Amino acid sequence: MKRISPFHHRVVGIIALALSTAAPGRAATYYVSHRAGDDSRSAAEARQVATPWKTIQRAATVMGSGDTCLIRAGTYRETVTPKTGQTFRNYDGEKVVVSGCDVVSPDGWTRHRGEVYKASVTSAVYDVFVDRQYMDKARWPDADADVMRKKEWAPTINGGKRNAGWVEFEREPPADFVGGFYTGHNGKNAYNFNHGRISAQDGKRITVTHLNFRWRQGVAGHIGPGTGNILDHLNCLTTAKEWHWEGKTLYLHAPGGGSPGRKQVETRVRLYGFDCSGRHSVRIRGLTFHGASLLLNGSNHCVVDGCTFRYVSPWGKHYY
Repeated sequence: MKRISPFHHRVVGIIALALSTAAPGRAATYYVSHRAGDDSRSAAEARQVATPWKTIQRAATVMGSGDTCLIRAGTYRETVTPKTGQTFRNYDGEKVVVSGCDVVSPDGWTRHRGEVYKASVTSAVYDVFVDRQYMDKARWPDADADVMRKKEWAPTINGGKRNAGWVEFEREPPADFVGGFYTGHNGKNAYNFNHGRISAQDGKRITVTHLNFRWRQGVAGHIGPGTGNILDHLNCLTTAKEWHWEGKTLYLHAPGGGSPGRKQVETRVRLYGFDCSGRHSVRIRGLTFHGASLLLNGSNHCVVDGCTFRYVSPWGKHYY
């Protein structure tokens, strides 16, 4: 019987250790192009810049941890859910826009009344852009694109608690706003707004349900004189650059008047461009986010580098 020397034992041990700790298959690079891509292509094809996939999510679904997705110029209207360890970046400095918005068909508009037009949009709408210009959520009194400017709000006083609040305006609202929402800054609190749904209206006084937490508790700092406005009601839509969505229908008074079909109208129907919840070591580089945010709940060691974000959080998304 042939004996194995201690030297051979050491060599065999080193080889076994090397095999057990060897890195997995080499990381791959894949290409995506909104303009020239096709999601039906194979993974082998998508490794070539000339035969890319069409969507970023297709790449995220097929790629493994450690792989990279290079994205060609264009607008990508999707929420991407990556895997741990994946990298997404723009190709060769090209401008890549990840958007939470979809385009409303220019042929879908009909006149509602006056300069207000309507079109079918089945998903809840959080923001509206016309030719990339931000539109105002319709409200009374009218806004000037700064929804936080309280000097434009109407003087009010409020009261009540639990689920029975009330608000009295200094002057009578000009229309029936039952079903809309009141948002106000009442009492001595310095930061938080009161809000609730309008269930009844009698002259200058409205009855409000679905109160926010502090108002519902009747906290003194949230009760008393202040200012407020009404929004999320079609009767608030009275001027240009305003919009309202309800019943799967978007209503819009476009800038300059006339049919919005002459312009590009985009509706924000997604909150996030990337959802990295629970992932780690995801890298996102060189992307522009328009009307879309980035969700990182429960994630760790993720890197967001050289990205631009515009219109990250919509005003009043809690109303839906």
